[in-house]
Order: sequence, then structure tokens, then C-alpha cells
Amino acid sequence: MIGTKKYSCKITVKKNSKSTSQQLSVTNKPMVTDSLVLTNSPLPVYSPLATNDVKNSNIPTITKVPEPTNDPDKTNLPDTTAITTSATPQETEEPKETEKPYVSQTPEKTMEPQVSDVPEQTRIPLITPEVTEKPDDIMTIEYDGTNIDEIKNATEKIRVIVKNNVTSIKYGEFYGCNNVASITLPSSITSIGMYAFQNCISLTYVAISTGVVEIRDSAFAYCSSLNNIIIPSSVTSIGNNAFYGCDRLESIIVEKNNEIYDSRNNCNAIIESKSNRLIIGCSATLIPDSVTEIGEYAFFGCNCLENINIPPNVTNIGRQAFARCANLKSVIIPSSVTNIGLSAFSECSALVRIAVDKENKVYDSGDNCNAIIEPKKNALIAGCKNTIIPDGITSIETDAFYGCSNLTNIVMPSSVTNIGYGAFRGCSGLVRITISDNVVSIGEWAFTGCVNLTSIAWKGEVYKTYDEFILAFNSLKK
Repeated sequence: MIGTKKYSCKITVKKNSKSTSQQLSVTNKPMVTDSLVLTNSPLPVYSPLATNDVKNSNIPTITKVPEPTNDPDKTNLPDTTAITTSATPQETEEPKETEKPYVSQTPEKTMEPQVSDVPEQTRIPLITPEVTEKPDDIMTIEYDGTNIDEIKNATEKIRVIVKNNVTSIKYGEFYGCNNVASITLPSSITSIGMYAFQNCISLTYVAISTGVVEIRDSAFAYCSSLNNIIIPSSVTSIGNNAFYGCDRLESIIVEKNNEIYDSRNNCNAIIESKSNRLIIGCSATLIPDSVTEIGEYAFFGCNCLENINIPPNVTNIGRQAFARCANLKSVIIPSSVTNIGLSAFSECSALVRIAVDKENKVYDSGDNCNAIIEPKKNALIAGCKNTIIPDGITSIETDAFYGCSNLTNIVMPSSVTNIGYGAFRGCSGLVRITISDNVVSIGEWAFTGCVNLTSIAWKGEVYKTYDEFILAFNSLKK
């Protein structure tokens, strides 16, 4: 070696008079050391976050299917007190590891080392979560008509896809399945039975396919997370209270070629086309002028409804049509209305203004009393926080102030002789009441739930509890 450069040289060595030559070859080519090993490990996959969000958390887990009835008040519905839910995140399935590419071994040192070909890089698979319909990606269970226990026993929110061999959803089949967040029904389904999905409180999305002919009574009652429904053209029958108590509904659409129902003018409601009766509304409903009747329970439990404009052609407002609209603040009854059903505005705790058009021939709100009065009977049928009972009223009707939790004080004029069934029940904020000395009849449950009532004035006496008062009242009747 001379300097820093390398040279090739030939050295001959003689031994025992025998000549052999050995050639050492040194090159200036770099030696190949470790080969680059290419891995085929997949990119990391992240499981979607599981959620345990149950917004309507005061609804209990339901275990018993109610007996069929046409009266939702008598249905074996839950007491909204407590709920137990659980959610365990479901880990995304690890993708299968693909075969590692071939990588040649490191070549042995040779006079002229061979450089192996770089292996082709195997394409690394990208695992993309399946895009689902609402709600976001969650565990899916296929329902075949026999595995309802698998669905009911699931410990997290699930998406249910009904298989094509199923032709109907039976009576109460999914009743109280609190973990079902999404339902997709195939075209083979023709009937959704009574109470089929009642109290599925996590259900936010349901796909009702063309093929469904009937949606029976209370089929989706109290699905309190459901925010939109689309009624296909094939539906010819929607039972009573089918969407009763779905208080988060924001969008209701009926397909245009449905021959029985419509949602004319994008009104966000279901209307019977021939009768012009609105049977299901929501917080976003704009009642069309062509509507003549608001059906029973049509807006029941629409907690997001704050104001409603009842058009001038409406003649009938059905039983509990606006009951439990907890944020409804104002109601104006047009002159056309000739019938208001029982408890039409009960449990509207935020209601502060009630007015009846002066041209109405059946009802009034005389002297701006903030109540609905039926003059022919001298009866008050609906009141609110700001009601002043007019002189001349003889009867406070059934459920007149039911659920007016912001009512704190009420004075009855001496003309009142009857306090109806449940007239003041649920008035939890009521502290003082003056009862007419001429009252001769007090219905059952009239003051049930008036937990803060501490002053009851009657016949010159003030009673601190309702029990004390009713004892004195009943003793005089004898």
C-alpha cells in the first residue's frame, strides 16, 4: 500500500522448488454489508370511539311489553325515573398480515460480488372503516327473526340490519332495546307491529324501506332520540300514536307518490291527504293553511316546540295534541276552532300566554285571563302560569292546570263549585291557593304532586297541608 490508494499486485512464492501462484484481488468497490429488510406491517388502525351518550337519561330500562291498548295514557308505559346503560368499546378487527416479500440473503464475498435485485415492495393495505349510515360506525348485528336475545343482550350501542328473509317486525319485538342506535329494514318487510320499537331510547335513525304497508299503534313510541323519519310511498296505514313521545324529531318527510299521506309544502309533518288531518308533527312543523284538524297526540312531547301557529281553517284540536310540549310558551286559538280535546295543553310547563280569537263562538279568554274558557259551561279547560280565573267560572275542568310547574299562586272566585279530576296535579311550584268557599266537589288527584303547597285558604281557615284541608273538607260534606 502506497499512500492512501489501493493497488492490485501479484506475489509469487516458491516452496520446495515447486512454484505456485496465488492471486489476491483487492478492489475498490464497496462491500455489501447488511441488506435492507422490507417489512410488510400494516399501517396502524384505530378503532372508532364507542359512545355512551344517552341523552334522555331519565328513562328506565324497559323489560315488560305493554298490553295493547288504544289509549296511550293506559299503556303500560315507563315511569321516567332512571336508566341503566353500558357501553364497551368494540375493538376494530386487526387486518390480516399479508405475506412478507422475498428478500435475498446477503451475498457471500466474491471476486466480483453479485448485487441481488431489490425485491418489489408489496403494497401495504390501507384499512378504511366501512362508511355507514347514521349513526357513526358501531357494531352491526344482522337480525334474522330469531336472534332478538343477541340484540337485547348486547352491552354497547349497535346497528341492526334486518335480513331479507324477515317479512314483519312482530308485536313488541324490540321493545325497550336501549342499545339499538340504528335500524335498517329491507324491502321484504311489510308490517311494523304494535310497540315494535317502543322505548328504544338510543334509536336515532331508522330506514323504512319501500315495501312497508302498515306501521301499527305505538310502533316507535317514546323513541326519544329519533330525529328524522321518512315514510315511503308504500305505507297505507299509520296507527295511533305511532311516533308518540318522539320529542327530538326535527324532520318528517312523506314520499311524494304516497296516495294516503303527504307532507305538503315541506311542512315537516304527516297529513292524511283526504281528511286534511295532521296526525304527526315535530318541533320544525309549519302547519299548512289547508289543515282542518290536529289529531290526538300529534305534537305530544315535542319539547323543542316553543311557538305554534294554528292556521285559520283548523276546527278540531285533538286529545293531548300538544301535551308535554315543555317549552311551548304561547298559544293562540283561531276563530275557526270548535272543539278542543281533553288535556290538549297539559304539562306545558313553560306556557305563559293563552289567547282565543275574539270571533270564536265556542271558546274565549275573557278579559285576557290567559286561559281557555268554554262560556256555555262556564268552565275553564286550560290554564297556565299567568292565568287569572275570571268571575263567573263554575268549574275547573279535568287536567286544566296539569303540569303547570311554574304556577305559584292561584285564587278561585266564589263562583267556582267544582274542581275536576287532576285539575292541579303536577303543579310542583304551587305554594298558595285560595279555594272557593262554594266548592262542593273535588276530583281525584286534583292536587297530586303539589309538593310545595303550604297554604290552602278555605272558609276563613288556612291549612298547611292538603291532607289537613281535605280532612276538613270531607268532614263538612258529611
